[in-house]
Amino acid sequence: MKLISGMSRKRRVAIWTLVVGLAMVICIPLFSTSSYAATSSHAATGWVVGDNVDGYGTILHTTDGGNTWIRQGSTEEVPNVPLSGVSAIDANTAWVVGEPSDGYGVILHTTDGGNTWERQGSTEDVPNVGLFAVSAIDANTAWVVGNNGTILHTIDGGNTWIQQKGGTVPVVLLQGVSAVDANTAWVTGDRIDGYGTILHTTDGGNTWERQGSTEEVPNVPLLAVSAIDANTAWIAGHDFTILHTKDGGDSWETQMSKPGFGFDANGVCAVDSNTVWVVADLDGIFHTTDGGENWITQSPPVTGYYLQRVSAIDANTAWIAGIFFGPSGGVILHTTDGGNTWENQTPEGEVGLCGVSFVTRPNVKFKGVVIGDPNLNNTVGINGVNVLLYDVISSDVPEAFLHVGEVVTVTWPISGQFAGTTTYFLETVEVYGSYMDEPMPETWSEVGKAWVSLSADDHYLNEIKFEALPILEWSAIILAIVAIIIALFVALRSRKVMLEKFSSTKT
Repeated sequence: MKLISGMSRKRRVAIWTLVVGLAMVICIPLFSTSSYAATSSHAATGWVVGDNVDGYGTILHTTDGGNTWIRQGSTEEVPNVPLSGVSAIDANTAWVVGEPSDGYGVILHTTDGGNTWERQGSTEDVPNVGLFAVSAIDANTAWVVGNNGTILHTIDGGNTWIQQKGGTVPVVLLQGVSAVDANTAWVTGDRIDGYGTILHTTDGGNTWERQGSTEEVPNVPLLAVSAIDANTAWIAGHDFTILHTKDGGDSWETQMSKPGFGFDANGVCAVDSNTVWVVADLDGIFHTTDGGENWITQSPPVTGYYLQRVSAIDANTAWIAGIFFGPSGGVILHTTDGGNTWENQTPEGEVGLCGVSFVTRPNVKFKGVVIGDPNLNNTVGINGVNVLLYDVISSDVPEAFLHVGEVVTVTWPISGQFAGTTTYFLETVEVYGSYMDEPMPETWSEVGKAWVSLSADDHYLNEIKFEALPILEWSAIILAIVAIIIALFVALRSRKVMLEKFSSTKT
């Protein structure tokens, strides 16, 4: 009996080894983040603007990705003019521009999600011209462009607007603007001197340099521009023209053009260096996933529209605003699969829609494990900048921390639970709080989730949830398989020894 009991202990060890090995294999797919995706459009916030109806310009707002649209403003807040451009910073902050009223161009601003709209500027600082596009990089800094070579700039949230004419700004209709930071921006407009207008600044607009030449840039109006960084931008224009630069505008390449076609590519939105949408007259939707080497024509669910502008929050999710061919009417289109299919989200009413802008929500996931003590406000270093983990009020996170595809180094406090340095790969970002209906957690009991907060004073997101799911590499899989083999061997060996001993005892 004593011998048999000893064998039982070995069998128990073997069984537990087998269970652990099997558990590791079963759990590996559950912990892997390779297929995890945090992005969804159901909570996306955006605005669409358009023609005036019922005594004031149209501003439509959604907080559920376009499933429902609510008209904002009133005759007291919004002038009775068409509105052409919109730029959204976050769920609360946006600018809208349009035709002149009361002697100066219309600039509207909201800081409460559109519950109220304030008109900015005056006859003293805003000229009496139509304003067609706006690009804001944060709650303080924005550019507006319009007729007669108008470029307006603010660095104080629109309290003051400065006309910028330094450098070589021609007196033409300017319809496109895209800013990438406080210093760098592009502006596009009508043709002059034999080619379309491309203006570029690297000093915050103090000086503007005209780019391109008659050899590089077609002699057509250029209607929109979208830049992803200081080097990379795309331009859309007349005759279905698409231009591209990857050297800050030192050279421009024509990726599409139909000379003499007579219709316009009206809007462009670049998501990254590979993924871009261009929208055009005659229901035109063009899409590239290889930086413009190839452009694929996509099909809208309805036809008969001049598609005006496009806004995308990631490589799969975008919205389009357009105008009906006929006397009135507009359209809003939406995709969640990279444009393979488009959904019609147009609300009731016949109004032309000219501009669209959604709050960009980069998506993030960590390669690694982030678990912490909710009772400790640990200061951690992220890319060399100290932030407070678990502090959802005042922590500042550098811009680089939000760049998808970057390798992020997190240094945990020496005395804390996670002393040392860990490297994570930044892939996606999911926004909660003001961007989603789900509230921020009261406790930190959820394993694998950590929160940080961004400063409300800068142009970045206010609340971000970082999913931190552990990844087990192939080495862990091999160890699990080895553990199972060892467990089976021990179990079989134990059974053989036990039978032999039992047989000898019986004999």
